[in-house]
Amino acid sequence: MIAANYAFALGAGLHLIPERKRGQCEELLERFYSVYENRDRSPSDTLQMLRDELRELTGPIPVPPGGSITFIAHYLPYGYAFPEVPTTHLIMYPDLGIAVVQGFAAEQPEQPKIRVATLVNPETTPAPEIETAMKLLYSRHYFVRAYEGGSAHVSAVSDMIELFPYDLLLIATHCGDVSGLRWTYEFEDSEGIQRTLVVDIALGLGRADDRDLIDVTQFIRFVSLDGVAWDDPEKDNKLYVGMAIRDFMERTGNRDDLNPIEKETVSRVVGSAALKMSDHNLIALPRSLANESTPIVINNACVSGNFSFASARAYIGTLIPITSSEAQSVVERVLDKHFDKPLAVALWAAQRNVYGSSRGSVSAAALSCNAPPLMTSPSSTSLPRGPMSNTVFWPNATGFVGQPRDQYRLSLKRVERLAVRKSRNKDLFNIAQIAEYLASSRAGTSSAPPPTKPIRRDKIASSMRNWRPRMPYTLS
Repeated sequence: MIAANYAFALGAGLHLIPERKRGQCEELLERFYSVYENRDRSPSDTLQMLRDELRELTGPIPVPPGGSITFIAHYLPYGYAFPEVPTTHLIMYPDLGIAVVQGFAAEQPEQPKIRVATLVNPETTPAPEIETAMKLLYSRHYFVRAYEGGSAHVSAVSDMIELFPYDLLLIATHCGDVSGLRWTYEFEDSEGIQRTLVVDIALGLGRADDRDLIDVTQFIRFVSLDGVAWDDPEKDNKLYVGMAIRDFMERTGNRDDLNPIEKETVSRVVGSAALKMSDHNLIALPRSLANESTPIVINNACVSGNFSFASARAYIGTLIPITSSEAQSVVERVLDKHFDKPLAVALWAAQRNVYGSSRGSVSAAALSCNAPPLMTSPSSTSLPRGPMSNTVFWPNATGFVGQPRDQYRLSLKRVERLAVRKSRNKDLFNIAQIAEYLASSRAGTSSAPPPTKPIRRDKIASSMRNWRPRMPYTLS
């Protein structure tokens, strides 16, 4: 119903695409993410095959001359299959209606356009697009705030993303699923059922204002429950979940009386999508962005992290790894030659300038847009905007709410005590590394520069265990 009303409001046609099983979608997405890992087929051939498969899934879509396509779906980047027209995506989960309302509200005539831009470059990878963007935005008299090198550490960037009132955020760094631990728990739930739960855990570390504390962000991915894989498409028929997950979260959170019976390391925690900062990994939490506004986010990373759960109304991210020169060329054209066009149209035009008319190549598959292209008037003098829901290119997007992300603080004394225990228990995860990190920071010997304080943290809660999402709009 939302899709039909949205199409009617824009004067657009409506084309129905048959729903696909989750397993089929995840398999296709994984082939995009691993395009360079297939030794039997060239990346260009793999991408051409994926394009053909996506086109077959959608069927023929009639597009009028000068038209564009907005895909409303759960998983797949259908727009990649249609390089001849501008395309974008709205994702149904978690709340398509709020995403559409946010986009329309931001594009009302009385609303201000781009005024403040924030650029993040931890210098973990060459990022010439940051310098290019800075010059172009300065030339348009925008206020630009940059976090570069050591100043782009986890705490500073995390605070900025949540609290600083920016309109445009441009990030250039490595991003991807990080290594972690696989822990196995056995417990009896509140219904008296004996449970075996396997979870993967990834950590992000940041410096707190108190030098005796460290901010820890923890991402937990459910792997299996009672021997049934959590992502099994037939899970509902094979498994009774009941109170198992709720009891697990309570006992490992507030009560803290449940310990794993088995621990092992894993090379990849699927869905962790960490951004590499100058000191450690930033694992994004589903908090509001930019002081509860709805900014545009451009993320030039190898795998796109997730910001749209936190109210980003427009998101440009990567589908496969990209080179710094490609990122620079596309960003330069989006912010310069095509600046006054709707965002999806600007990206499409920039890609055609850089790669030619076909997106079948490896490079042209890189940057993709999630922002409907019909929201900004041609007379606008600022970077155009459009509504946005969560990015289709983030793995396991529909599992986000079920994959908890938590934030808390550890005291230095507690970490040091745990580090002593590590000498007797080699399975204890990364505690010695954390202790060494804290000790070097406190002694002033850390290789990372002293933390800057672009935003005061005095009123930030030290524990986020009781955090709940805040809705940016109240509709009556």
